[in-house]
Formats: sequence, structure tokens, C-alpha cells
Amino acid sequence: MNHYKTGIYDAVCITRYNVDYIISDMGYSFEKGYCPIITLNDTSELSYYEGASYSHWVTISRIDDINKTITVVDPFNSDLFVNTPSNYGGSHTVPYDEFLEAIGVGGDCWVILKTTHPDWAA
Repeated sequence: MNHYKTGIYDAVCITRYNVDYIISDMGYSFEKGYCPIITLNDTSELSYYEGASYSHWVTISRIDDINKTITVVDPFNSDLFVNTPSNYGGSHTVPYDEFLEAIGVGGDCWVILKTTHPDWAA
């Protein structure tokens, strides 16, 4: 597992071994005042992308454990792409499963957050 520590945020490569903890670790990051930032490896897994596949960073603004949803703040700038809908960018609430599929565990997927994992502590 790859891990880098900056003093405020931790950057962690998500693997199939720690994907089960990523949502709870993002929740912990929120509790400590740190907004998680994560790589989406396949945006086509998100319903609001309607099958369009891109890879880029997004941030998470809310985790709803009761409804099992995550609110993604997507900085996608449609002005940079010809014939691309402008509704990709902005704030979107998606189910946990959809979010986890979009990060594409097993690829170069990174999350930047404040972690709780004991092996990642300084």
C-alpha cells in the first residue's frame, strides 16, 4: 500500500484491501475538519455522466450513512471539451455503490484525507 503524509492530509492509494474502510475514513476526515479529495477513474459509473468516461479529482461534501449516499463536488469544466454537457460539474448526490465503482479500485486511485488507520499514523 502506498501512503504519503503531509502533516495535515494523508494521501492513500486505494486498493481492494482498504476499500471497505474508505467511506468510514472519509467520515472521520469530515469530523476532524478535513474535506476528502478523491480520484475518479471511471466517471461512466456515475449516473449523472450518462456513460461518459473521464478520470479526474473530485471532493466530497457530505456522507449520508442512513441513505447510503455521498455528495460529490465535481469541478468538471465542460468549456474544455467540445460537445460536452455542462451538467457534469457541480454538486451531485450518488449511492455508495455507484461512487465506489467510479473510483475503480485496483487502478491508480488515490484519496487525500485525514485518516484513522493505525498503520498510517505518523
